[in-house]
Amino acid sequence: MRLQAMSEIISQYAEKFSVVHSNSGGNHFFNGLLSSKLALENLQSIPPLSEDIINFLRKYSIATVQVDSMMVSPDTVSQLNRDFKALKDKIAVLDSLLQSLIVKDGATTAFIKLYELNSLEELENLISSLRKIIFLPLANLEGDLVLSGFDVGSKYFNILITAALTFTFFTNMIRESFDLYVHGYQKVKITEKLIETYAFSELVIKELQEKTREEYNKDLAKSSEKLYDNLSDAEKEKISNKNEFINNTKFALDELAKLMDKGLEIHHSIEASPEAKANFPDFSAAKQLIESQKLLDKRD
Repeated sequence: MRLQAMSEIISQYAEKFSVVHSNSGGNHFFNGLLSSKLALENLQSIPPLSEDIINFLRKYSIATVQVDSMMVSPDTVSQLNRDFKALKDKIAVLDSLLQSLIVKDGATTAFIKLYELNSLEELENLISSLRKIIFLPLANLEGDLVLSGFDVGSKYFNILITAALTFTFFTNMIRESFDLYVHGYQKVKITEKLIETYAFSELVIKELQEKTREEYNKDLAKSSEKLYDNLSDAEKEKISNKNEFINNTKFALDELAKLMDKGLEIHHSIEASPEAKANFPDFSAAKQLIESQKLLDKRD
């Protein structure tokens, strides 16, 4: 499962590069740079990458030349601190957005379905472990970085190594979730409108739920015609074009099938379950989340 796999990768990297620092001796700032170079090589095999963090590592990874930290100019240190603060701020926004998605905006079922988790508790445990690896250490790093410091140099690059993985993973996870429930929200509204307009019978919905996707697609036109046939004479009089009705119904059923594949539950009464509705918050809330996402994409 994707979330567990990424959690294990992050843990392995954190452990691997801690060993590099503790065993190699010598100049610990150089060791930090060496680790960032190794991280960069490994990160390139995990697309898509977070450009902000990768560019940061490229900018400050000078491990090809064995340098002493005292040779780094004050201007370089100041710029590094500014860049690092920008990364911290961006990751803080991401952390806040993630917590907002999980806690406040009813997206838990969407996350669980999307990442093949077994329960909300499993999701919360994984989120908690990932937060401990990256967000909390970042929040606790205060003041300017002293690159010649024994602990700060190595700790700093260890954090950036895991940040590159974690930031990338969460950014893409949130974007995928937006695609699932913001676009899904719109599709549900379209489908609900068509269901309401054409008074889909409970029997037809139940039949569609019991079919495989292959059978569903194969019988889409037939099912649409059946829906028309099931309408009362009074309802049929409201329809000016039978073919247009059938085509619109095929579209609605196809959208419904896609949403069922995503985990949407439709009761036989046509009313979605509370769990399914929780995947699609009020659109105003979704728009707020999109605005927050824009902060993550904003270049400094």
